[in-house]
Amino acid sequence: MREAACTQERFLDDVKDHQLEVVKDEDLYRHLKLRRKNKSYLYWIDIITWPGYLCISSDCGTYVFSRTKDMFCFFRMRDNDFNKLKDRRLNINPGYWSEKVRGSHNEGIREYVHERFLEEITKVYDENFKDRCGTEEKAEELWEKIDDQVLSCDQNGYAAHSAAYNFEHEGFEFTDFWETTITEYTFEYLWCCYAIVYAIEQYDLQKEKTNES
Repeated sequence: MREAACTQERFLDDVKDHQLEVVKDEDLYRHLKLRRKNKSYLYWIDIITWPGYLCISSDCGTYVFSRTKDMFCFFRMRDNDFNKLKDRRLNINPGYWSEKVRGSHNEGIREYVHERFLEEITKVYDENFKDRCGTEEKAEELWEKIDDQVLSCDQNGYAAHSAAYNFEHEGFEFTDFWETTITEYTFEYLWCCYAIVYAIEQYDLQKEKTNES
């Protein structure tokens, strides 16, 4: 069964016993470690930066981002940013940030979700096909064809899109379905997005305490 999308609450519970260790902090060259107080490696996080890049390596995967010289500034969401939710402690922008991932663009970022495919196909049928069939019998017949030829496909996103695109029954076609999104961000990618923001938050707090003392 597919794991539900990672939430802020889930992430914060995973790291509630974590402590920050600043291994390196020399201008834009940084290495942050977050581990549980008991030294367990469960949900471990490493953040490494160098000019123009940030790499997160963790229990939930590894991603390398590149956008600005100081990537900590890139991930610190400003108060006037329209994506920032006032009631959220950790604000993330997974869509925009995914465009800055280096390497294989979609690997580990999005995944095909069959339930979403079923919802989108059903939505098209209900809104565009059902009332055009003329009779209830014709509507049932069309749905049976869709169920057999389209909804039975659960291999991957490309196969699902192809099944919808190639469907035709008495003039009914999913002509624009290639534009429909049937993927969602992976749990691992969202977890890492939260981890980056959390690590920078802890780093900033530690800096403030150091400057005050």
